[in-house]
Amino acid sequence: MTKNETQLVVRRAQVTTTVGFTSEAKRAPYRCWIVSAALATVFSVAAWAQTQLATVSGTITDPSGAVVPGVSITIVSQGTGLKRSAVTDTAGEYRFAGLPTGDYSLRIQKTGFQSQIREGVELTSAAEVTINSQLAIGDLSQETTVNASATAIDSTTSTVNGLVPEQSLAELPLDNRDLFSAVVLEPGVAPNPSSAPSLLSNGKAGQVAINGIRPSMTNVLIDGMDATDPVWGYSPAGASGFFLGLNELTEVRVLTQTFNAEYAGHGGAVIDMTTKSGSNQFHGSLWELHRDASLDAKNYFDLAANPIPPFVRNQFGAGMGGPLKRDRTFFFVNYEGFREVQASTAIATVPDALAHQGLLPSAGNPSACSNTNSSGCIAIPMNPLIQPFLNLLPVSNGPDNGDGTGELITANKGNTREDHGMVRIDHNFSNTHSLFARYTIDDSSSLVPYVGTPPGTYAPGFPAIHLARNQYGTVQDRKTFGHEWINELRVAVNRTTASSSIDNTHPGLSISLAPGQPFGMIDVTGLSLIGNFDLTLIYLTWEQYRQQKGLSRGKSGSDL
Repeated sequence: MTKNETQLVVRRAQVTTTVGFTSEAKRAPYRCWIVSAALATVFSVAAWAQTQLATVSGTITDPSGAVVPGVSITIVSQGTGLKRSAVTDTAGEYRFAGLPTGDYSLRIQKTGFQSQIREGVELTSAAEVTINSQLAIGDLSQETTVNASATAIDSTTSTVNGLVPEQSLAELPLDNRDLFSAVVLEPGVAPNPSSAPSLLSNGKAGQVAINGIRPSMTNVLIDGMDATDPVWGYSPAGASGFFLGLNELTEVRVLTQTFNAEYAGHGGAVIDMTTKSGSNQFHGSLWELHRDASLDAKNYFDLAANPIPPFVRNQFGAGMGGPLKRDRTFFFVNYEGFREVQASTAIATVPDALAHQGLLPSAGNPSACSNTNSSGCIAIPMNPLIQPFLNLLPVSNGPDNGDGTGELITANKGNTREDHGMVRIDHNFSNTHSLFARYTIDDSSSLVPYVGTPPGTYAPGFPAIHLARNQYGTVQDRKTFGHEWINELRVAVNRTTASSSIDNTHPGLSISLAPGQPFGMIDVTGLSLIGNFDLTLIYLTWEQYRQQKGLSRGKSGSDL
């Protein structure tokens, strides 16, 4: 039941009760309706309480299998020094909620038993990890160390999801080094780079289709906050068509099926990215990826006699993180750059050399008109006002079509620039209260030499310019009460700006009646389109503000 439907039920129930039933028994069913509607309203709001914090729980027993109450449990983050303690209850159980992702160790102690240390407890986003331990009889000073990774097994929901860990994001030789080249590693995820046009990503919106669902139905989150294109609903990307920044992510989760209602808002899958935070040790990286056409094969449109069109791509970046104040304040910064120069073969249909002179073949004997025998051509008077427009089209350099037109084969270069940066600051007020702020910016531009698919739909010489800037910022406050309850306050602001304009390569020449306008577009039957879209400038800006409040263990919250 949606929120609007719930409000409607409440209004109907209120109207019904005011009609006036005299019997208390008759009013009782309507009171039930009111209570049910109120509960539905509460739980419909509670659908926005998703969290990226992990939970560790378990049961402590002795060698006989009996539970041991009063055992001291301490969990410590190996990266930030975060430390929390708990004592097992009468059932021998313990629980730590609201733990950030990272590597942890667990220390278990009780008088009359040997101490036990569990190392290598790796917590991922929203993981529910169960660690049961059996204590051996002995002196407290005796220690047993167990070094084993604890795998999170979701035994509470039916969610089907996959995880791309930090090591895979940083070290796998992924083409394009972007988010979607990593996501397609998961089962059920297929690349779909050209599902629909978008000014934000050079016509490459909707990068993946998950389990056959439309790309526009996939929700993309950064640190639990929405980053999806706010107008068309497509996945975020720059002018290159890629979403950069893999080296600033600690993991990427892909929720493909039957996930909880807390991820409401989209009917498809969920891609949830978690950014890196600093630690007590300084860490940094410097990298570059180079790719060119030297080992590429020709595509369908490339000519056998011509070399492969030029293609050079450089991706590079640097990241660094560490402490500003040990065990308290940490930072992580990342920068990635993208530079690409690419040419592609385009085959357009343009007038041949004779047509430029006003000589066309006759309909009855077209073969009589040729470069060697122009006397067989029909002379067409040419208006001097048309000549400047005809001169915009180069003479055909490919096969002659025999009707006054021929193929123009070109390989013009386009170029793309994209700069991506992220900065994150984490601060621990105490072992139970923390806050972090993160700001991400992606600024890009692209010169597209050919408009239309395939290249050649439009005559060459009329490129387009795409500009895009995506900004994502969030502040998140986390507070743990005891060992059960977590309160999160998350505020996010997204700003997306995109523009697409014609590169006015022929100033002063236009078919527009308004002065100072670009060339426009001419459609002549049998020829490729001349000019560009009748589009001088599109400039769009969107701002999104989201505020989420949540109190879990019972998975309740709100989204404003």
